[in-house]
Order: sequence, then C-alpha cells, then structure tokens
Amino acid sequence: MYKHPTDLVTIEHDGDVAILTMNEPKRRNPFSVHMRHALTDAFRYLFDQDTTSRAIVLTGKGGHFCAGGDISGMAATPTFLQQRAQIAVASDLVRIICAGRKPLLAAVEGSCIGAGLSMACVADIAIVGTGSKLGCTFVKMGLIPDTGVMWTLSQRAGAGRARELMLSGRMMTASEAVQLGVVDEEVPEGEALTTAIARARDLAATPATTLALLRGALVTGMNTFHETIRVETQLSSFNGTAQG
Repeated sequence: MYKHPTDLVTIEHDGDVAILTMNEPKRRNPFSVHMRHALTDAFRYLFDQDTTSRAIVLTGKGGHFCAGGDISGMAATPTFLQQRAQIAVASDLVRIICAGRKPLLAAVEGSCIGAGLSMACVADIAIVGTGSKLGCTFVKMGLIPDTGVMWTLSQRAGAGRARELMLSGRMMTASEAVQLGVVDEEVPEGEALTTAIARARDLAATPATTLALLRGALVTGMNTFHETIRVETQLSSFNGTAQG
C-alpha cells in the first residue's frame, strides 16, 4: 500500500479506481511546495507502479478541494530563482498528469482557487459540488497564472473566456463554472466524490491502451487541424486491437 512520508496525500482504492486525497484540511489543502512534491510522487506511483487502478480521482479532505498557493510559503521565498524552482515543480506535476496513461477525474467541493483551479482544469473530467467557489485568482496576488492553467483553462472554456477569467481573477459559483465550461458537472454538495468515482468506474471499463493513446493524442494532437489529422491517422491502426 502506498503511504507518503508526509501524509500530505493519501491513496485509497475503490475497486479499480484510485482515490488520491490532498490531506491538509485545517488549511483547506493549500498548494504548498510540500504538497506539490507529494502530489508529484503520488501521481508517479499511480501511473507507473500501481497495477490495481485503471482510473484516478483527485479530491481534497475536509470539504475543500484546494485553496491555492501557500501564502506563508511564498513570503518565505524571496528570491526570483527560488520562486522559479517552485514553479518548476508544479510544471513537472502537470506534465506527469498529462502524459499519464490513466484518466483523471477531479472531485471538487468548497474552495477551488488559484492552483486548485489549475488542478481541476488538468483533469479529464471535473465534478463540482453546489456551494463550491472557484477562481483563477493569480492576478489578485500579483502572480502570473501557473500549473499549466493558461493552456488547460483555454482548452476547457475557450481562449476568450479563459483570458477574461485570468485577467479579472473573479470568483465563480459552481453553476457558473459549469456554464462557462470550466468544469463539467454540478452535483449536490457533498456528492462530488461519489459521482466522480462512479464516472471513473465507467472509464476504467474502457480498454486501457485506448485510454492511454487517446489521452496522449488530446494533449499533443489538438494544436492545429493538420496535427490532429496526423495523430488520428497514426493511431487509427490501433483500432480494434487496444484491449489491454
């Protein structure tokens, strides 16, 4: 069984679904430097070593998904180079998730702010509970959006809407976030995790090779029309054979 030494994240299994939980509820699971490293280690384990799971659900403990960057940690990192090192860890985390062979779902309740929104947007499917508050609030802190959200938010909501949300840094209700395409489905408060696990089970029943190839193609093959056609043609030879 996986156990991270800091206990900042936990992993449980519900059949062939792995539930990865950010576990610092007293602070609403901030995206601290330590949390970034813990998530990176956990995702590497789930993608590369865990043979039990075929889909992953990311959630937060204590009624909140993630309250965003750790303000106290930022204050303790005064230099430009140190800040770049912190961003590099977050960038590596997003790369690992996007390159991973298993689908990822986000189960969002409560606060989903800043880097928390980035983590929801990088998921293949994001389920949000009524009453949640979401926002790409980096600009309010004098920060440039990071953790891949410039790309993932544009992919989800479209370039124009993503631009407005990043520049304004305004908060959204769960209903508005679904309406804008930032997340996929709103459910009653407290039911995001149950719904995400059910959706994950459906994905886990899909051939694993098909899911892995499709996830990779959606990241690398959607930048231009010609690139999309090239990737579709290249992968079509696997149709009917990807049952593993």
